[in-house]
Amino acid sequence: WVLTEEAGLRTALDQWPVGYGEWGGKRPSVQSEKFEPKRTDPETVLKLLDWLRLPDGERPRFLMLYFRGADKVGHTEGPDSPELKARLKEIDAVLGGLVDSVRALPNAADISLLFVTDHGMVEVKKMINLDALWDREKLTGKYVTSGPVANVFEPDAAKQDKILAALATVPELKAWRAADLPTEFRYRHARSGDIVALANEGNMFKDSAKGRDVIYTAKEPRGM
Repeated sequence: WVLTEEAGLRTALDQWPVGYGEWGGKRPSVQSEKFEPKRTDPETVLKLLDWLRLPDGERPRFLMLYFRGADKVGHTEGPDSPELKARLKEIDAVLGGLVDSVRALPNAADISLLFVTDHGMVEVKKMINLDALWDREKLTGKYVTSGPVANVFEPDAAKQDKILAALATVPELKAWRAADLPTEFRYRHARSGDIVALANEGNMFKDSAKGRDVIYTAKEPRGM
């Protein structure tokens, strides 16, 4: 949307995650003031249609709106749950109504709809507790975990060797020095840390986990 604004066209953002505030010193022409956790997807559809019905000089040309969809249910109940399938039917009806409403607009021929997703989801079966591994192996270095990825920050090469050896004892993950990451990951960056660990499918890292077990059965979230 920044490039669109720089090209002299109006943009609008509504409930788009991490889209608040300025980016490169610019703001969208129209923006919801804050993220509304209780906003429903049908309400977001109405917001979009209101913007598309504005007169030419006021109507945004590029609009980004976030639908909650099945995200929360997928995380809490799992990707194969009956609850998720029911939610998918609901959101399918909402988006179907959106498409029908857009087609009925006078300028429908000039409107393109793009539906994108921020991530997929698989069932979580096991949790990886790095706190327990660090304690057991007396490891140094700090780490940050986010779902299936752990970033380890330890500049000392010898200590990195010890960390990699410890991580190699955990079959639920793979680990690399940042410089050795597969190029297709496109993840070689200063913020990636010195070592990157990736949980195998069906596993995830638990931040600040309690207990002495490095691996334990997941209870929540059930999808990630």
